[in-house]
Amino acid sequence: MPSTKHSSNASSRSPSPADPINAAIAAEIGLSPRTVEANRLRLTRTLGLANSAELLAWFLNSEQ
Repeated sequence: MPSTKHSSNASSRSPSPADPINAAIAAEIGLSPRTVEANRLRLTRTLGLANSAELLAWFLNSEQ
């Protein structure tokens, strides 16, 4: 019977393109990158936006 090998990182999630951004924001305000990611996702969904680019545009327009 062939053995089944499991990757040691099989349960870890893939890094998203926003991970460096989340890490920078997290370092600046003293939160974990995962907390920043979760809050950005929550804001994006709450505002009915499609992605982080739309969230940024919404934020920049709301300052005017």
